[in-house]
Amino acid sequence: MIEAPQPDEAPLELAARTLDGGVLLVAVRGELDSATAPRATAALQRATTPGVRTLALDLSAVTFLASSGIQMLVSALRGDGGVDGDLHLVAPSDAVLRILRLLGLDQVFTIHDTVDDLVSAGSAGTPAASSSRPRPSDERRTDHP
Repeated sequence: MIEAPQPDEAPLELAARTLDGGVLLVAVRGELDSATAPRATAALQRATTPGVRTLALDLSAVTFLASSGIQMLVSALRGDGGVDGDLHLVAPSDAVLRILRLLGLDQVFTIHDTVDDLVSAGSAGTPAASSSRPRPSDERRTDHP
């Protein structure tokens, strides 16, 4: 485990493991918000070493994604703050996927349904749109001008 919550901190746990091909898989559990996003960024920076070609975030256990969590993901994608290499998202929860879709970020991030899909893709930058995971319906309102 690379990060666990302290008794007075918002719930966030990060656990990392290395996969073949220089892939660092970090399982994120809890909330990504203004209280936890800076901790998550710092932990990812510590965990990302020069040999890591791809950073993959398993978001299946993320229960809440606020704007600061989205900012953290976009910053990591751009390589800001020392997180180098490609960024892939794995198995985002339905709540997280809905937010990514509403913002159009499902077309920006490379998203894999499972860790096995990530490994099968060889982290070669499989486009996000190629994911076979059923997507929640787009709930943008169209009944207003």
